[in-house]
This record gives sequence, structure tokens and C-alpha cells, in this order.
Amino acid sequence: MNPEAGPCRSPAWTSTGRSPSPESRGKEGSYPAGTSAKISIQHSTNGSSWSTVDSFTARYGTTFTQSPSKKGTDGSYWRLRHSAADLNSASFKLGRKATELWNDDVTPEGVRKGTTITAKGGLMQRSGTSWKTYAGQTVRIYFKASTGGAAWKQLGTARTLGNGTFSKKFTAQQDGTWQMRYTDTVKTHYADYGRQDFVDVR
Repeated sequence: MNPEAGPCRSPAWTSTGRSPSPESRGKEGSYPAGTSAKISIQHSTNGSSWSTVDSFTARYGTTFTQSPSKKGTDGSYWRLRHSAADLNSASFKLGRKATELWNDDVTPEGVRKGTTITAKGGLMQRSGTSWKTYAGQTVRIYFKASTGGAAWKQLGTARTLGNGTFSKKFTAQQDGTWQMRYTDTVKTHYADYGRQDFVDVR
């Protein structure tokens, strides 16, 4: 189980581990090879009071990678639990800070081909129980055309200013969806993807 593996999106926390071998014994005794078990992903704010945020099924003797829907924040604790056998993994405390793209938008959204459009927004970082602007960071701007089979392509980057905001101008060429992504993270922060924003080019 490795909550520090990255870059990973803020905050999804990814657990990587190996199910107990068939010889493992708990309250339920031994388990035959191929047996499945329900594993819970648990979260705690203080390392002592735990709540289950997600669960999944794993086979004994196999590896797995799972990400819960709850965001991981700096200072939060995580562990895996096999309830049927009354077994808990070692707990891990996250050390990275969550990040969040906010007010991300591409405007205007109904334009003629050749019109200048602007991708803009802001980037914040979690600091304790509050959020602060995150300056000097690279935000990557992606586009996926509406044509069938189109893939995401990076069209440019923008740098966040002292107030955390960023903007980048493009020329509208075709209908499609835009998205801002903060993925150039260091070990102290998580990555984040902004919303998908469709722009109609007439």
C-alpha cells in the first residue's frame, strides 16, 4: 500500500498491495487458493477513529491497485481492512498537499472559426483546513476534437501568477472539449484535472 506514489490526482489516494496468501489465518481460518475477499479502504483524521470510504474484492495471493472516491489530504491517515478475518494493514499518513483547479473556463464558447479564445482559471493548494493560491506552477491545456476517435492533445501551457490565476489564448479551429491539468507536481503536492469544457465552433 503506497499512498505516496505519484503523481496522482488530488486527491485520489491509491492503495497497492497483495492479498494474503492461502495460508494466511485469521478468525475465519485458512482460505483456499483463488478465494475472494472483500477489502475495505478506511480513512481517519487522527489515526485512531476509522471510517470505511470504499471497498473492493481481491483474490488471495494477487496484487491490486485501488483508488477511493474520497480525496486524500495532507495529514490524513489511510489503511486497508479485511473485516472477515479481522485484519488491518499498517496505516499510512499522507504528506502531500491537495491541489485544485478553480474557475477553469474557455471563453467565449460559441464562436466562429479563427476567433481568439482564452483558457483561464486558477490553482489552489490545501494548507491545513484552508485553501491558498498556488503561484509559479505550470498548467497544461488539453483539447479533444469532436470527431470520432479523436484523442486528447496538449495545445499549450500557462504559468500561474502570484494570485494563482493563469490564462492562455488560442485560435478556435473546430468543435471540441478543453481541459486544464496540473500534473507537473513535486513530491509535496497532488495533481489535479479541471472540468471538461465544450466549445462550439461554427
